[in-house]
Amino acid sequence: RLRWFDFIPNKEIRSRTGCLQLRQRLHILCLRYLGHVARMEAACLPSYLLNWKPTYGKHSAGHPRSTLLHQLDDDVKTILGDHWDIPAACKLAVNRTDWRHLLRNIHGEQADSGLLP
Repeated sequence: RLRWFDFIPNKEIRSRTGCLQLRQRLHILCLRYLGHVARMEAACLPSYLLNWKPTYGKHSAGHPRSTLLHQLDDDVKTILGDHWDIPAACKLAVNRTDWRHLLRNIHGEQADSGLLP
């Protein structure tokens, strides 16, 4: 029995309920979006913008801004592992069932899923 003044760490609550941390959940949502864009035709704007690299313009001073491509690359490496990159993830994401299976098993055993290269 729990009372309002009982101290239970967030980690314990997440393990009891099976919930992910918010950061992990956001990484997985970004990867779901990457799968959605990877299955689009090349002429669609989101698919075109995923691979677009500007060839003109000035860079502002200071640290370069984090783009969607950089963020997706970080999400792929954080969730799937350092040996993954965006083209490899997009290649797997074209097959929707394998991609969903991989994302559902993210917090489980990744080695048993048989989808990691």
